[in-house]
Amino acid sequence: MISKSKGMIIVSKNCEGPTGKAAKILQDRIKERTGKIFEIRKEDEDGAFSPLKIIIGSLQNPYPLLTELQERAEINKESLGKEGVAIKTLKEGESLYLLIVGASPAATIFAIGKLLRSVKYQPDSLLIPELNILEGPAHEVRGTFIATHEASRSYLDWNINNWEEYIEDLALWGINSIFYFPTQFGQWSEAVRLGNGNEEERKKWELLSSKVPELIKSYGLNIGVHINFNDVFPENVSKFKPAETGTSEYIEVAGLEGGEICPSYPEAQKAILDVREELFRRLPYIDFLSIDIVDAGGCGCKRCKTSYIDTYFKVCKGIAGRLREYHPEAKVIINTQALSEKGIELFCQHLRKDSLWLGYILYDCYGLTLTLKELKSRIPDRLRDKILAQPEITMRDGWGKRGATPWVRHFDHAYEKSYDLVALGGWSMEKNKYWHPEGSYLILPDNLPRACAVEELNGACSYSEGLHDDIPKLIWAQEGWNPEQDPVDILDEYCSWYFGEKAKDKMVKAILKMEEVSILRPKFKTREMLESASKISELIESAEAEIPTKAKEGWRWKMLLLRAKMEMLIASGGEDAKLKEEIVHLHHGVYRLTKTKYGQKPGIGKEALERILARDHKIYDLRIPLFEI
Repeated sequence: MISKSKGMIIVSKNCEGPTGKAAKILQDRIKERTGKIFEIRKEDEDGAFSPLKIIIGSLQNPYPLLTELQERAEINKESLGKEGVAIKTLKEGESLYLLIVGASPAATIFAIGKLLRSVKYQPDSLLIPELNILEGPAHEVRGTFIATHEASRSYLDWNINNWEEYIEDLALWGINSIFYFPTQFGQWSEAVRLGNGNEEERKKWELLSSKVPELIKSYGLNIGVHINFNDVFPENVSKFKPAETGTSEYIEVAGLEGGEICPSYPEAQKAILDVREELFRRLPYIDFLSIDIVDAGGCGCKRCKTSYIDTYFKVCKGIAGRLREYHPEAKVIINTQALSEKGIELFCQHLRKDSLWLGYILYDCYGLTLTLKELKSRIPDRLRDKILAQPEITMRDGWGKRGATPWVRHFDHAYEKSYDLVALGGWSMEKNKYWHPEGSYLILPDNLPRACAVEELNGACSYSEGLHDDIPKLIWAQEGWNPEQDPVDILDEYCSWYFGEKAKDKMVKAILKMEEVSILRPKFKTREMLESASKISELIESAEAEIPTKAKEGWRWKMLLLRAKMEMLIASGGEDAKLKEEIVHLHHGVYRLTKTKYGQKPGIGKEALERILARDHKIYDLRIPLFEI
């Protein structure tokens, strides 16, 4: 380890965009952790002696000093590929060069993330090991779906600063694609399309249609737009036959959230296409367009029972055509959710017949009726390496109603079992405990040995409704970079970065214990639950004394602290039975106290949380959750 208390960051004279952000992120994070300011200099300003020179650049924007050091370090396009990174220490006299190279501008941010997690920090200096990192990601798509819809536990209430804080973190962990809802037609008024609407909708539209995509692009990341299949603005639903829920021999349609119309009629198809075309025209960037087959959409009426999958493919092809009029390079994604065995066979028939308009298939974790190997054998060759996982990481433990849901060793839990939803009687059957009904069979051993093995998948897009699933989200991102990593090693890196080297081991143990409790909760007896909760509390309390003050101001620490206190209160019965009942049934209330659509009362969680976190952990306005706890 070499200790450096002074240094400078050198970039090209025309540095901007993601590479400029990479330099500024590095400067800010070094200052935050050491108190030292490393000046950012343009190459043509370089000349002064510095004991440490950090050279940052992209192969797409070379400059003389970067090129010279690249050649010395034997870094080239072939070695880095499309998104690879290189981090190398080079000595020259009394100076130390730290070379940071990304294959693309966005990759410079990925590289900065790796660097920041590779060095150590002292109050007034950096401890730099000898570094020789040369690697690229295994997966083409390493994404997460930030679910900005009415059921969100946080995201819909974010302002642009909340977005930037989290997007920056995700990029530093190697995520290259951000998916989100710019709108849900059935939950917005048509006035928004005309530039009117109420003030709340106008502000939300400006944020999601303009500020958020511009922000994502400023980091060089891909933008994935997610849309429901068949909703229109509420004012127009009465002009058409409303969609219905229902189960056929092909698929189950169980989730309608408003505005859905039966898509089997030509006039309805035109309305669906027209409203989506207007969205495409207004959005500045679309790299991926994901179209759900069901979930918040679909139709199970009598007319659709035998034709819904045919209609889905017909309309999706039409949507793809409208999309490319405005975003020619955009890729369309469809998914396999809730298809029966007959349904997936019909799905594959359509792919074999006509799928040139399609970019990717989401191998959805709900209702898997084919193993991935079987699915690949039934689809065109060109799509066999265009399959993405969509792991469900957010709904565990009641959507984080007890705080963080750190799935680590079981980060791939959503893909452990496969079953035919339709054959089992659909979502409404009580025995369908989410994706773990009786009689389901394991697919991991011969299908997804590491859930995201590169030879099987081309990437993944984790589904997230809140910050409570931050840990599995980042584990999926890192597994997409290197599927051979042990997820516990990723957690170790996570805890070292966010909670400090001294507290790392205790935080790792506490988080793994939380995962164990979440898995065994239904089977635990009161004594076992109390023992586990006590162990979590003991580890968290011991770690707290060793965590840097700045880290204790962060939402990740507070969320885990909340989880520890909630587990203890629930396990012990607490002093107030009513309070315990409120905690267990908060659901959305932990993260959004203003929504009433799903039954929670405004304010019910605030008093409970104030009492849980006690006097020294003040609760702020939870409408912007965790960032302000």
